[in-house]
Amino acid sequence: MYLKENERNSVSALILAGGWVEAIYLATKFGDDGKNKSILERVGEQQKSLDVLVEMISHYKNDGDGYAILYAALEDLKATFAKVKITYEEGPVVTKDHKTIIETKSHVEISEELFNEIAAKVTTIREQLIN
Repeated sequence: MYLKENERNSVSALILAGGWVEAIYLATKFGDDGKNKSILERVGEQQKSLDVLVEMISHYKNDGDGYAILYAALEDLKATFAKVKITYEEGPVVTKDHKTIIETKSHVEISEELFNEIAAKVTTIREQLIN
């Protein structure tokens, strides 16, 4: 709220990007070099989050070199994430307490090689942010 009230939206976008990068970085470090299927899938699911993050950062890419570099790096990461295949399987429609819920399962296809490519790019982006 403080940043918004003081018209510092670009800083809040940067903080959000840094948090997202750090979370993915940690996930890739616990991913056992792409051998832990559950972590592979969780990382692959971040494809949509990254799309939203890149769109948000795009609004500030002209606010200085740091934002332009971050935007370019996230765009490159987005191209790599585009290789992750996500499909959805619709389940039953459940109505409970006047709410209708469509249960959906997602299936994420991500190879160890792609996971490792994503991990390397995330590590590079993280190093750029902390240095």
